[in-house]
Amino acid sequence: MNEIIKKRLQDQGFAAVELNTNENIISLSRWTPYSCSIFGITGLLLQSPVYFLVLGLLTLIGLFRPWSFYEYTYKYFFSNFIKLGEMPRHSIYRKIGCFIGSVMYLLTSLGFYTKSVYLAYLPSAAIIAIATISGITGWCFVSSVYHLFKK
Repeated sequence: MNEIIKKRLQDQGFAAVELNTNENIISLSRWTPYSCSIFGITGLLLQSPVYFLVLGLLTLIGLFRPWSFYEYTYKYFFSNFIKLGEMPRHSIYRKIGCFIGSVMYLLTSLGFYTKSVYLAYLPSAAIIAIATISGITGWCFVSSVYHLFKK
């Protein structure tokens, strides 16, 4: 793992022991943002307020639990044939990210329900873009903002 990725994962709250012992930590850390993007893109294709309402509520699980809805999908549906090991618990940064994602998807639901194009597409496009960038680069918006204000 290169130093940039290691620093990004540390900034997200992954423990040093996890970074040093889990050979699949990069793939596991990117599962959630990629899944968030895929579920969001699916919702845009469906243009369903009910879909986004359910997705927003499921995304909210990550605020209250040690894993997000997306991580539970890995744990219960994919881990038997995608053998990446145990999903690490997520930190406060991911919990806040799940809250933000939930709000964005709930706003999108409201947008599709009220037929407001801007409300339907802007929040979902924003969270999909942020999640995709996070998946590709390992960069976390929430931890970056936190560390910016911490200095």
